[in-house]
Amino acid sequence: MLSVLIKDNHEPNVIKLTYENLWKELKDLESELIVTDDWISTVMGLEAGHENFVCLVEADCLVSSGYFSSQIGLFKKNPFNRKLAVMSSSTAVNDSSNRIYGYSIGSNYSDGVIPNRDKISNVPYAVQIGYMPGSVIRLRNLQSLFVDLGWRKLERGKVLKVGETWKSDLVYFSTQISLGFWRRGMGSGRSAGSSGNRVHLNPNATYVTTEDYVNDLGKFDPEAGDLVNMFAKEVIL
Repeated sequence: MLSVLIKDNHEPNVIKLTYENLWKELKDLESELIVTDDWISTVMGLEAGHENFVCLVEADCLVSSGYFSSQIGLFKKNPFNRKLAVMSSSTAVNDSSNRIYGYSIGSNYSDGVIPNRDKISNVPYAVQIGYMPGSVIRLRNLQSLFVDLGWRKLERGKVLKVGETWKSDLVYFSTQISLGFWRRGMGSGRSAGSSGNRVHLNPNATYVTTEDYVNDLGKFDPEAGDLVNMFAKEVIL
């Protein structure tokens, strides 16, 4: 089952068009389309089966033809891919010719995170940070990660105790989730000993966003010092 969650931007006509466009890509798959005010709350309320996936999308997004079938197919293509948590895609910013391929942690010359302008392979490959909107994610893994990142059940419901940056900056949101998955793959915290939770990118699929800042330099500290050696060892750029 694939659950695709459209973030409600309170523009009914925009959401209607997106819903119709995504439905064309999902109609032949075991799937559901949900419009929600809160991606995180909805994710945590979904029933997590062994082969359940979730995809968070923006209200005015577009996807390339065959997008979801190809992304789901990559999870099932070979046994190694059972270790995957995320299959991201190339991200087109407003125009299909203006693409990025995930992000990398900055160096001394550029702090924060840097959009990858170059496609390094014609087949899916690991990336340090994938753009989470449009990514197909193993539901059980994402729910578990949200718990690690601060999900709590409170008297009046459930909330993720994070700052407003998560809601207003999708690059920051993507960074926290991607690096969170890589840390779990290192065998830290609740997932000690795990070899899964990898973040990969399919360069042959395209998700289109209208957020102009998505291909800007991310001006925040990703706090990824613990992952630098692992990325270097595995040559994950």
